[in-house]
Amino acid sequence: MLSGNLFLEVSSAKQAQLDVTVAPHSILNFSRGVISPAEFLNVSTEEIKENMKAQKVCDVRRITIRRDGQVLKTKHLILTFSTLDLPQTVKMAYIRCPVRPYIHNPLRCFQCQRYSHSKYVCRGRPTCPRCGESGYNSADCTKK
Repeated sequence: MLSGNLFLEVSSAKQAQLDVTVAPHSILNFSRGVISPAEFLNVSTEEIKENMKAQKVCDVRRITIRRDGQVLKTKHLILTFSTLDLPQTVKMAYIRCPVRPYIHNPLRCFQCQRYSHSKYVCRGRPTCPRCGESGYNSADCTKK
């Protein structure tokens, strides 16, 4: 219904007496976008989430990278909105940030180096990510 209420039609009086639990779909009722404000690099994601609730932001996650064995924070934030339509911009404090659509990385298997599954369910042969030859992994690779 346009009001946001749920209309449930049943085929019998017996079905009308049953209790029903309704929950929003965990993926389909949301949209995700990326913002990159360098000014908020040292602000926690919880604080950003709290300040952006009025803009229908329900989750904030910071993109991290690994360099020389250390996990480093980046200025890029993934915002999850509780609406299907991604806004063009969001406001954080005194800054208007453009929102880009979030496209997550494809699922990659680190055993056979193919996509769409993980190594835990892989039936393929181990393949070296450096040279692409099958039969061993990168720890045993002599090619550079």
